[in-house]
Amino acid sequence: MTRISIGILLCLSVAAHAQTTKISGKIANWKTAGVTQLTNQGEVDVPVKVSEGGRFAVVLPELQQGFYHLQGIGDLYLQMIDALRVGPGKDSDYVFTGKGSLENNLAVQAKKMFRSYFRMGPDGFLFETYKIEPDSFVQKLDAYKAAAHLLLDRSPSEPFKTMAKKDVDFYCLNRLNDFLIYYGVDSAKQQQYFKIVESGHKFDSAMFAADLAIHVKRMTPKQMLKIDSLRRRQEDWNDSSLFKNSAQYRDALSIMIMFSMYKEFQREFLARKDQTLIKIAVIDKHVSDPYIRNYYHYTFTGDIIKMSKDSVLKDSIYRSFIASPDNQAYRSKILELYTNYIDFADNKLSPGFSYNDVAGKNVSLENLRGKYVYIDVWATWCGPCKGEIPHLAKVEQDYQGRNIQFVSLSVDVPSDKGKWQEFVRVNRLSGIQLMSDSAFDSGFIKKFNINSIPRFILIAPDGKIVSADAKRPSDPVLRKQLDALLSLK
Repeated sequence: MTRISIGILLCLSVAAHAQTTKISGKIANWKTAGVTQLTNQGEVDVPVKVSEGGRFAVVLPELQQGFYHLQGIGDLYLQMIDALRVGPGKDSDYVFTGKGSLENNLAVQAKKMFRSYFRMGPDGFLFETYKIEPDSFVQKLDAYKAAAHLLLDRSPSEPFKTMAKKDVDFYCLNRLNDFLIYYGVDSAKQQQYFKIVESGHKFDSAMFAADLAIHVKRMTPKQMLKIDSLRRRQEDWNDSSLFKNSAQYRDALSIMIMFSMYKEFQREFLARKDQTLIKIAVIDKHVSDPYIRNYYHYTFTGDIIKMSKDSVLKDSIYRSFIASPDNQAYRSKILELYTNYIDFADNKLSPGFSYNDVAGKNVSLENLRGKYVYIDVWATWCGPCKGEIPHLAKVEQDYQGRNIQFVSLSVDVPSDKGKWQEFVRVNRLSGIQLMSDSAFDSGFIKKFNINSIPRFILIAPDGKIVSADAKRPSDPVLRKQLDALLSLK
C-alpha cells in the first residue's frame, strides 16, 4: 500500500439531477501540478487532475459499481451517488468519510487485519512468515479469511460483500502461491544477492552460490504436493466480474498461467517454444469466458509484437488477431503496435524525443544529429538496469572522444523525479542523463513498443535506426559493432 497522508477537500458540486460519483482528497509529497489515474481492472481509465500540493477532486458520471484503483491513494469501492472524502489514518493507511465510506473502510480494515495473523516486513513482504511450517501457515490463512469475511458482513450491500469476500479469497490464494514459491527464503541473503546482480558482477560460481544460499529451508515433496493441491482447489479461471474488479484475482490468474505452463505444457516449454505462445495455449485450454479470453489474447499478442525477435511469428500472430471480429478497441491497439514495429525498425528513421536532463536543460534527439547515439532505457527501480550501469560506464570511458554519444533515458514515473536526480548524483552517472515525461507512456518509448527494461537503442548520425533492440553494454558483441561502425567515420 502506498505510504501517503491524505487531507480532506470538499467535493465539487454538480447538477442535482445527475447521478454521479464524487471523490476528493490530497496526496502528500505531490509537489507539482499533474495527473494521476483512476482505473479498474476492466476498461475504465480516468485521468484525475492533481493541483500543486496534491489536492484533487473528481466527479464521475455513470460509473459502474465496483472496485477501482486511484494512483497515489490505493483501492476504492465506488457506486453511484458516492461523495467520498479521504483522510489520513494510522500506520500509513487511509480512512474514508461521507457517502460510501462504510464499504471502503471495511475493505481497508479487512486487508489491514492480515497483519495481526502474519508478520510482515516494512516493505510488505512475508519472508519471515515463509519460514514457518506449511500446516501452521494454512491454518493461520484460513483463520484470517474467516475473520475478514465476518468483518465484511457488517456492510448492508450484498454486491459489495460478494465482491469483497472474493477479493479476500484470492488475496489468500496469492499468499498461498507466494508461500509455495518463497518458502524458506532468507530476506537478508536475497538482498545480498540482488546487490551482487546490480553491481554488474558476471554470473559465476560466487553468484551461483549466493543464489543457492537464499533458501535456508525447503519443503519436502509431500508438503509441496499438499500445498499445491490446496491451491489448485481454489482456482477459478472464468469469473469475468471479478476479473474487472479485483487486482488480486488477476494476480492469481497470472500465477495460475505460470504453473500451468510448467506442469501441463512441459514438452513445449522444454522445446523452447515461445513462452507467450504457451501462455495463449494455457488460456485456450482453461478459459471459456469471452471477456477474459479476449483480454489475454490481446495482451499476449501485444507482448509478442513488442518483445519477440522472430519476425515471422510477429507477422503471423498479428494477422491472426487482426482477422478476429472481437473487440474493435483491442484490434486498433494491436494495429498501432504492429505499425510501430514496421515504421521504427532497423534502417528506418527514428522517432524523435525532447526531454530534460538532471539540471532541467532540454535535450532533443535532433540536437545529437551527426553522431551515433546509444540510448539506455532504464529506471531506478530496475535491478537488471542497474546491473548494466557499470558496464555502460566502462563503454562510455573507452569510447570517449569517438563519434558517439551515450544517453541514459529514465522511465521512472514523474513523481519520482527527485529520486532519479538523487540516484544520478550519488552514483555520478556520466553521459547525457534524461527522464521521459510520462514513463512508459512517453511518445518515444511507445513508438519503440518498449514494455520491459533495460532496453538499448542505437541510432546513426543521419537519424536512422541501426538497432531498435541493441546489445547490452555487458555484451562483447556491442563493442565489435561499435568498432565496425566508428571505423567508417
